[in-house]
Formats: sequence, structure tokens, C-alpha cells
Amino acid sequence: RGTMGRLSGNASARLAGWKAFSGICVMLLLWSGIEWYCMSLYADPVVSDLGISRTAFMFALSLMAGISATISLTCFGFIEQRVGVRRLLIAGGILDTRVFLVLGLAHSLPVLYLGAILYGFGTSVTGYNMAATAVNHWFAQRRGSMVGVANTVGCVSGIVFSPVIAALIAVAGWRTSFFICCVLSAAGVVLVAFLYRGNPEDLGVEPLYSRREGECALAEADAPAEEAGDGCRDGVPYTCAIRTVRFWVLAVAYFVIGMASYGVMSTMALFAVDFGYPGLQGAVVSVSLIASAALLVPLGAVCDRFGSRWALTICCAAAIVASLLLCVGSLPAAAVFIASACSGAAYNSTIVPVSVSVREAFGARDYSKKLGFCAGCATVGISAGPTVTSMFFDLTGSYHIALIAFAVLCALSAAVFHIVARPRAC
Repeated sequence: RGTMGRLSGNASARLAGWKAFSGICVMLLLWSGIEWYCMSLYADPVVSDLGISRTAFMFALSLMAGISATISLTCFGFIEQRVGVRRLLIAGGILDTRVFLVLGLAHSLPVLYLGAILYGFGTSVTGYNMAATAVNHWFAQRRGSMVGVANTVGCVSGIVFSPVIAALIAVAGWRTSFFICCVLSAAGVVLVAFLYRGNPEDLGVEPLYSRREGECALAEADAPAEEAGDGCRDGVPYTCAIRTVRFWVLAVAYFVIGMASYGVMSTMALFAVDFGYPGLQGAVVSVSLIASAALLVPLGAVCDRFGSRWALTICCAAAIVASLLLCVGSLPAAAVFIASACSGAAYNSTIVPVSVSVREAFGARDYSKKLGFCAGCATVGISAGPTVTSMFFDLTGSYHIALIAFAVLCALSAAVFHIVARPRAC
């Protein structure tokens, strides 16, 4: 009778865990895939309609990412520990819903920037940090792979809906598209709140893939803690980790690759226009997301098996290929698609390796604080990327200087990360 009760409890724990994971996937499907990943598709129509420069619009993207990065760097971990994942998810979803109403009503640059500022607060909660933190709560092992799976959902959503959003903007206008996103976001808040009921410690259950979770774990319940597959349950406190050279190597590396990868990826729709393929903007954005989605899970497996430094090296190599390819004066459509695919693959550096390298280097203790800082540095780079790229275009009439600089910085970042950031015991 006791064994049957424990089996029933484990089944309930698994159900709660997979429902929570489904809630995170819904979050990324809506607030990353349909909304964030498709944001660059609004560049050309908004620039034309409001009579603003490309840099002015790209600065709105930088505002979004910059505010998100500031929250990540300074207080995400502290807020998550005090408020909890579920309540933050609901609050962030409600804020995102209001944001798209504001963006749809924007008739001037200040209102556009207001929407961007509000979206920065919303996406600081309904994005990567929250997904990685929730996975860290719910999964005792295979974290890199599960972060990859969750973010693949967001990328696939962007892949599917990029041409849909592009067609909707062309037919009904960009304001209508924002209003539809507002309605989808409102429905998403309800669904995510239903699926994500709390963390394992809130519900009194074991994380998935722990040695005590599942039927086969019953015989292993008395195994020593150090054999539980976690390697280091506590790890280094945030206040100690932030004083190490390794911590800052991780932070700087993620800043550089974030700036380079998103600086290119966010501009791919405009690259398509400049190379003479305006009708392929949606398809070009979709290709970058397809490449990102295709690599996420394998990249997570590389992190779990070989370490995050190898995964980041792969992403840096893709960023270098994309940057150098786009420096060519004239490209066939196939080459533009290749560059877009490489930019999407490079963008994964800000998704999977961050979550793994933080835990790999410093353990689970104060995880959301350490993740928030390193991921925040990546987001600072992401926020700077679009503005830096378009600024060089507005000043020089070409993206070449920015692209060459990105390639050089990525090569240096990969080399330093590979040499210094090796997995260590906590």
C-alpha cells in the first residue's frame, strides 16, 4: 500500500512537472515566437508610415532589450526568489498584453518608445530568464536539452508565424497585427496561469529526472546525495561568484556574441531589401528562426555532454560566417538565406549555453541571480546590436564596418571562452 501511494505521488509529480513545462512552452510560443521574433518585420512599414529613420525604429528594439537587460542584471533573481515563477509569469503576461495595445495605437515616435519601454519590462519576465529558471526548478538533469526544447517551441512559432505576420501587415496593416497580438497575449495569460501551478518545492514534489522521481527510483531512495546526479547541489553563492574572473569572462563573452548575433539577425529583413529581395523579407526571417530551432536541442545536448564552451564556439563560428558573407557587395537570394540561417544559429548562444554554463561553473545556489546577470549581459549585447548595426549604416551608407567588427569580436570571444571557461567542480 505504501509503495502504491509513492507510485501515485510520483505520477502526480510528473504530471505537475510536464504541465509546468508546457506552460513555459506556451509562454515562449506567444511572447517570444509570435511577438518578439517577428518584431523586425514591423521595421519597414513603421518607418514608412511614421516617417522616421531606420535607426529610430531600431532604437525602439534596443529600448526593449536594454530595459530587459537592466532588470536581468540588477533584480530578476532577487524578485524571482521573493515573488515566485508563477506570479511573475502572470504579471509579465498582463503587461505584454497592454504593450501591444499601446504599440497598435502609436501615431508618433514617443508613443512607439513608450510601448517599447513597457515591453522591455514585460519581456524581462516572459522570456529566456524565466524559461531557464523554471527548467532549473523542475529538472534535476538534462537541463541544457530541456532549455533547448522549450526555446525550440518559441523559434518554431516564429518560423510559422513570420510569413503570416508579414502577410497580415501587408494586407491589413501593422496596427491590426499588433491588435491581434494583444488578443493572443490575453488568452496566453489565462493558459499559462492554468498550466504553471508552482515550483516543485511549492507543490511538495520532486523535480523531474531526479533519482527519487519515477517508479525505478523507489529502490534508490536511500542513495547518497552526492550520487543523485546533480554533482553539486549548493554551489557558490552569488556574492562569491561575481568576484571571480571566470564569472566576468562568461558575462563579457555573452555580451559580445549577443551584440553580434542579434545585430545581424534583427537586420536580416532590411538586408533582404538592400540586396534586392523585398518580397522575401518574411521568408528570410523565417530561415533564421528555422536554423535557430534546428540547432537548439542539439546545442543543449552538446552542453550536457561536452560543456558550454564547445556550444558557444559553434555559435561564434556561425556568427563569423554570417557577418563575412553579408560583407559581399552583391549576393544571390540563396546566399542571403545562408547568412540568415547562420545568424539564427549564432543567436542560440544567448539561449542554451548561458543557462548551462552558469550552473556548470557555480552550481544551483542563487542560480536565478547568477543566470540573471550573465543573461543580462547577453541581453545588453542584444539591445546594442540593432542600434550599432543601423548606426553604421546611417553614418557610412554600409554595414561593412559593423559586420567586420562583429566577426573579429566573435573570434576573440570564442577563443577566450574556450581557453578560460572550462567546466569545473563547484
